[in-house]
Amino acid sequence: WMCCCTDDLETSENIMPLNDEAETAFVPMPPLANGKLTPHQQEVQKLKLQAMVTTFARQAVQGVPCTYVRENGPGSGCFRMQYSITSGLENLLISSADNATPGDTEVEVVCPMAMIKDIYTYMEDGQAVFRQDLLQQVEEAGLDKELLIMIVFTNGNGNGQSIQALRPGSSNGQNSTCPGDGFYPAEADAATSRGEASSNLFRFCLVMDSLASRDIFLECMRI
Repeated sequence: WMCCCTDDLETSENIMPLNDEAETAFVPMPPLANGKLTPHQQEVQKLKLQAMVTTFARQAVQGVPCTYVRENGPGSGCFRMQYSITSGLENLLISSADNATPGDTEVEVVCPMAMIKDIYTYMEDGQAVFRQDLLQQVEEAGLDKELLIMIVFTNGNGNGQSIQALRPGSSNGQNSTCPGDGFYPAEADAATSRGEASSNLFRFCLVMDSLASRDIFLECMRI
């Protein structure tokens, strides 16, 4: 389900950004000697990864600012919101904070963590996996497409944009899967092989606030 959100531009005041602790914990992999990490480097990287995940989870429970790209309809556009993870780590939520009542939020998307199938990024996957009108919304809002990510999940409750279960090049009226229509053949094929209907796949898109916040989100969510 989807809720209409108001005063989206004011929500960032109530949302905790990823702080220096989280960004410090995110350290690139060290140069490899003969293509392998030494036992000491492995232990150091393990501890750094644990610290980064712990910091990410603690801050995500409180809420981290981002921009939500609402697709389709008269209410489409880019809105300042937050992503958060429920305390039991069951759901990833996209919501707007209510300034009048701290901690009170209107939920836009509920994504079960266990049902996340893939995360796409403009940085890694390019524009082919994103709808052209969505990319235009991001550009018109003055946002950096390099910070754009898309979460694809299943077993949704209608609180995301349904992914069309058509093959590339096929056409069925307005559901044509031309490049840029937001079609994901790899995940659709994988869903079919698992006996799942790809029409049960849902997506939502976020623009993160910085390269560091994007990379931390990706690193922790992909573990």
